[in-house]
Amino acid sequence: MELKTKKEKAQIIVPVRLQKTEVQKIDKAVKKLGYRSRSEFIRKAVKHYLENVLTQKIIELREVSVEEAVKLIDNYLTNNPGVHYVSEIAEQLGIDIETAFKAVEKMLKEETIEVA
Repeated sequence: MELKTKKEKAQIIVPVRLQKTEVQKIDKAVKKLGYRSRSEFIRKAVKHYLENVLTQKIIELREVSVEEAVKLIDNYLTNNPGVHYVSEIAEQLGIDIETAFKAVEKMLKEETIEVA
């Protein structure tokens, strides 16, 4: 049983057009999962989708050369001591993973960093 506060009871009607095949799939899901109605199923599906979308992290990549990536990674490692994965560094700096690996390879060859 779900309980709601009075504030949560206020609902807005949102008209939506769906393809016949989509409605048929919804009807199957409603029956299979024991929902009381299409509306209940759709509300739960939208709520679930929004929870997933809103918790996802969007990474904006900036285009940098390998040389620029070397400088960024060196600065990152200086300011964040410890062991780090290349993917983590690339994500934190917003640089392409391939460029990050190339920069790390260059840094390893130049012996400015080492493998932990």
